[in-house]
Amino acid sequence: MKFDDIHEYLINLTAADSHDALIKLVKSNYVFDSSIIKLATVASQNATYNHMLFSKKEKLKWAQVAIISYEILSKISKDSLKENKFSEMNMRARMILDFGVDNEDDILNADTISEWCMLEFRNVPKNLIERVKEQGWTTMHIEEIKKLRQFKNCLTVCAIIKNETSFSNTLNHLISLKDDLP
Repeated sequence: MKFDDIHEYLINLTAADSHDALIKLVKSNYVFDSSIIKLATVASQNATYNHMLFSKKEKLKWAQVAIISYEILSKISKDSLKENKFSEMNMRARMILDFGVDNEDDILNADTISEWCMLEFRNVPKNLIERVKEQGWTTMHIEEIKKLRQFKNCLTVCAIIKNETSFSNTLNHLISLKDDLP
């Protein structure tokens, strides 16, 4: 298999075959970020956009392939760890939006998303959010703005499923502040 052609190859695979292809890529020492990115892209599209082509079970399989791909990308590319984690959680939120919360299912478990968001909140200095509420963010240093922007990404994912689940009072309050962040 030529890795330049993996996108075309994967379009024609089932979710199970893609999962097997992913395992082969990982087990080989010939793993390229672009191959995994293509796999994540195809799997995400099949899980979310191709509504008429796949059953719920098949969509959840495709979502699982996408999530595993994002997890692998996080491990092999530390530079894009935050972006890959965001993509993974966004995939989970989209599946919850389509199929509802099921805390017994790894993909449809809303607690996974809320725990991730609260973990990200711990990385934001407490005074930053207070400063945004009082002064806005336009006078802040770029590193502070980046931290707030990353946290806003988490809140955006949580906001997608806010009506599907019950979050803690703290997280609901933070979601309400989302539009004030950069």
